Amino acid sequence: MSDLARLHKKVVGTLFPMIGAGLLAGAVISFASTYQFSQRALRVEGKVIRLDAGGAHPVVQIVLPGGKSVEFSTSGWINYAVGDRVAVLYLQDAQYPSGFKANIDTPGALWFGESVLTWVGGGFVIGGLYTKYLYKPQ
Repeated sequence: MSDLARLHKKVVGTLFPMIGAGLLAGAVISFASTYQFSQRALRVEGKVIRLDAGGAHPVVQIVLPGGKSVEFSTSGWINYAVGDRVAVLYLQDAQYPSGFKANIDTPGALWFGESVLTWVGGGFVIGGLYTKYLYKPQ
């Protein structure tokens, strides 16, 4: 094995699992935050009023129990059309810059970020450990 191959194996075998562990930790933190939001939020009905950058990025209008109308944009794995009625989770909380947080109540819209972090983080960990312990360069 050449010096360059040994260096590659050492660097990738060390850094990739560390990066992956960081991404997986981020997924756990994000999961906890989303889970807490989903448990505290009110469920209201919303209407897709326009699309930003395609059907997977709808702008949704909701009417709150007090009669106030609010718009928010979101993204997810499902395409929407203007006029679609959607279930929305809404939480009014001063800790958010806009004073509230809202999201469409579908797995793709709620858990997209956590899914990406988990898959990418897991890939980094597996790829790094494979390189460190099993990869045999020619």
